[in-house]
Amino acid sequence: MNLTSIKNTIISLKTTIELQELLSSLRVIAANEKSEEILEIINIALQKSFDVEDEKTAVDILELKIKQLFGSKKNMKQIENDLFLMKHIANMLDYQEGLILAFSIEWGIERFKGNDKKSLEVLQKSMDLLEKCTNCSCYTYNITRYSYAFDKWKSY
Repeated sequence: MNLTSIKNTIISLKTTIELQELLSSLRVIAANEKSEEILEIINIALQKSFDVEDEKTAVDILELKIKQLFGSKKNMKQIENDLFLMKHIANMLDYQEGLILAFSIEWGIERFKGNDKKSLEVLQKSMDLLEKCTNCSCYTYNITRYSYAFDKWKSY
């Protein structure tokens, strides 16, 4: 599926089930390319998640958006706003996987800013929640464990 057809598919979605089915494809695309076009597709999907009242998927899409924006100081305010929204929605829904992903992202942000102590604190929160998560997806598990392993490797 090319980017134009993915965008058209997202626009035509009518249900939360359709949006959730597309999430795994979005994750693959977003992980393999950072571009304005991918960010546009993610923003369309994010808006669609609010349109179909699928706040859980909105949390997951916010993670993808933040990762698209990450790496440039000029995007930091937008990243922080999106992270706040992600954590807020995940807390409201008691969506543990969303909180795990949010803390994992916050770890990266704090590390990027040079706040080593804060980055370790939020990474530990992420790991603690992961340990308690009884039915976490492979995606959440692997992203969080990777962050933890990377942090340990980087500290040597």
